[in-house]
Amino acid sequence: MRALGTVIASAPLGWLAIRQLFPWWLGQSPRPVNVSLGPVSKVFASSDYVPTSATGVPTMLIRKGESVEALSMLCTHGQCTVVFEQSRSCFVCPCHGGVFESDGRVRTGPPTKALQRIAVKLEGEVVVLSDQIIGG
Repeated sequence: MRALGTVIASAPLGWLAIRQLFPWWLGQSPRPVNVSLGPVSKVFASSDYVPTSATGVPTMLIRKGESVEALSMLCTHGQCTVVFEQSRSCFVCPCHGGVFESDGRVRTGPPTKALQRIAVKLEGEVVVLSDQIIGG
């Protein structure tokens, strides 16, 4: 009887833990992680392509004039981390040889899907990166 009472008494705590740790089980999306990376002038001090893992997702920040974009650096074929080759202006997957254009589109397979876009915004002059995938 005590064991049953303990299970019943701890059920609400277990439910809260599941909701916080595994929201996708309940069809909810986890809260996005947003990280302030600093002023545009410092983030892009030496290049228009800046890799970061500030949110826990390997991401390439790309400055295009006055705007900033972000691409996941996880290959859409096998989830390996792609490498940006500045000289060829493309992303290359070291695992299976897939190549992506600098905007994330597939140049050559085996990947069939473009690199995923990551939410990024400018708050004034500060770059704020999210871990949320946008589009598709």
